[in-house]
Amino acid sequence: APADAADERMRELAQLAERALDAYLARRWREAADLYAQIDGLAPGDAAAATMRARCDAFEAEPPPPEWSGTFVMHEK
Repeated sequence: APADAADERMRELAQLAERALDAYLARRWREAADLYAQIDGLAPGDAAAATMRARCDAFEAEPPPPEWSGTFVMHEK
């Protein structure tokens, strides 16, 4: 049934998002970026996944300080 498929898709997206955030907070940037890319594959145009993937790429290039708490400071609006 279509509703069952939609529910399964939402569960899969939620699981991917949880794994991606866990990887992000653990500073596993490439793993997190790959998981956010999978989210984009299931939900094309997901702005949050794209934003988080870009942050992972930025942190991979220039990691935050050791005392980083998981927050992100925007430098542009």
